[in-house]
Amino acid sequence: MVSLMVQNVTLASPLAEAFQLVEFLVGPLGSIDMKAIPCPASVKQLVASGLDVLRAVLATSPTASTLYLNMNPGSFNNLLPVPKTFASQSHWYEYGGNILCDDFGGNNFGQGWLTFTSRTYACDQTVSALLQPTKDVVLLAGILAGFPLAENATLAVMNACSLLWPDDDTFRDLFFVETATFLVSFVPQRDKIYLESVAATAFKDASAVHVKMMQYIRKDPTQPLVRAEFDVLDASEPGFHFWGWMYIVEWALGNRDVVSFQGDAGSIHLVTEFAQTIAADVQPHDLPTVLAVYTRALLLYVTGAMLAITVLVIAYVATCGGFVEGSNLTKLNRVAGIVWIGRPLLLLRSLSALCLLSTATLDLALETPGVSYFRVPHVPWYSTILSAGEATWLVYILNDISLLWTHHYTSAYATASSLLVWIVAAILTLLWPVEHRAMMTPTCEIDQMDFQLVCQSGTVAIGQVTRLWLLLGIVGTSNTMCYVATRAWFFYRGQERPLPYSQSFLLSAGSQYLFDTTHWIHGGKYHLDRASALLNGLVTLHWRRTIFVVDVKIWRSFVIPLDDGLYLPKHLKSAVPLTE
Repeated sequence: MVSLMVQNVTLASPLAEAFQLVEFLVGPLGSIDMKAIPCPASVKQLVASGLDVLRAVLATSPTASTLYLNMNPGSFNNLLPVPKTFASQSHWYEYGGNILCDDFGGNNFGQGWLTFTSRTYACDQTVSALLQPTKDVVLLAGILAGFPLAENATLAVMNACSLLWPDDDTFRDLFFVETATFLVSFVPQRDKIYLESVAATAFKDASAVHVKMMQYIRKDPTQPLVRAEFDVLDASEPGFHFWGWMYIVEWALGNRDVVSFQGDAGSIHLVTEFAQTIAADVQPHDLPTVLAVYTRALLLYVTGAMLAITVLVIAYVATCGGFVEGSNLTKLNRVAGIVWIGRPLLLLRSLSALCLLSTATLDLALETPGVSYFRVPHVPWYSTILSAGEATWLVYILNDISLLWTHHYTSAYATASSLLVWIVAAILTLLWPVEHRAMMTPTCEIDQMDFQLVCQSGTVAIGQVTRLWLLLGIVGTSNTMCYVATRAWFFYRGQERPLPYSQSFLLSAGSQYLFDTTHWIHGGKYHLDRASALLNGLVTLHWRRTIFVVDVKIWRSFVIPLDDGLYLPKHLKSAVPLTE
């Protein structure tokens, strides 16, 4: 295999000294198996528990969160820890730590190690191994290294910092002292003891893997190349555990890998170079909000149109001097909504209202500095009752469609059905409010091999489909019950509901069966007050002895002449006589 790789110029002949060392210690090139070693479950559980403890501390203590925000890991560019094991070799020369590359470099070994095995860094680059831990990684490593339970946490930190190069960076060391002080001051004692017990198991499991740092070194350019390797959690050097836990935590977080190289001569488990995870904002077009945006725009149109109609109704009432049928104005949503807005848009509004009634409310709160969380806001009881009234929009549509069968009985049961739905929806929402559900279930699926993983961290559900179906059932059942009860009432009393007086073609079905005509019949004609006419879709202009009318239902205009010689009661003089 080696001869073939030399032939196709993958390798040079003779082999570089580093590759010769690999063949001697691991096995012939081309016959070495490379396997990724998964992070032990106990280590992952330890990291998750440690992060939970830190988040709980930050969420419950404003002082802790403020101190956390003020910690500045940017006081150092990179950490270069060197175990004491190699103190006697600090003046040696180093030639890289990537087992996939030949030897290169020539830096002083005591000034930090060069790049570890990596799938992103190119060979022949004299770059220091990267260790730039985040605040969370430093705090977790401090907990796992035992700083919170140490007799002198500051001394323990300074001993760990003595392994860094250079060893005289005051600002860098001060940052680590602050982290130790934070852990001692704010982490509860019970959590310290719990994490220490869990860390013992994780330390045992991680040590069993023998995760190693590796570097090629030689005493001087004339000496042969040797391989220096060190267990990141070497039990014989506890002073290095603070830095070793950083490598392990980054392994658990996915920023590093541990790769096993297994050959005929031996094997080695190497920690890889740090790989920065990619963070990107969610693109707006990836969010399923398009329907919500269009729905909101249409609902704003519906609300604006109903508001405009209300303003015009008030203007007509003022123009008529208050001579209008007040009971008709209560049919604003029922009649004007159907005529002016239309059933499709009202259906959209009603379904949107029912969806909102089937949805819990979560607010993103930022009270403690640097800590955001979801909060369930307190909703006053009167707001809940008012919101439940939105369910009646669907009742109006059902009442209007049912006019084909209910006819003159509509006015007897329509109001009752609306009130019943409102009351039941309000009681249901007050006594059995919709609750959110949050589940942390991190899973990943391979969308395309070697190209894309699709991962899901968890689910936050704020809506309940069952509640939506329940509300729809309440609306349908209430309408049916009220209609059946109305028919039974008239049947029991042996009466028939009187037919409406007016059968004018200018009236919509809702106006014909819902408007009160008691005081508006004169000379065999139904006179419709101008405010009610607007609800019915008739825009009127009274000019001298003529009424100009535009019927928006059929988009036709016509003129109604007035007879000055005809006596009319005062409240009918400004009304519109319906002649057909």
